[in-house]
Amino acid sequence: HFRVSKRGLRELSTQMYFEGEKLNESDLVLKRVPEAERPRVVITGAKSGTQDPPLFRFDLVIARG
Repeated sequence: HFRVSKRGLRELSTQMYFEGEKLNESDLVLKRVPEAERPRVVITGAKSGTQDPPLFRFDLVIARG
């Protein structure tokens, strides 16, 4: 879980989902996301080398709604 904030805008609390995480199967919020939409929510890491941990990129956008 993490929070993102910007002065003058409402704070956003959200969660990151990682591909292969065992707890994804039992996550109540993730279960509410339609199967077809889950690739947009569950992030896949990219390996930079065989011994390196996966690298993840998250693009967070705060906009007035």
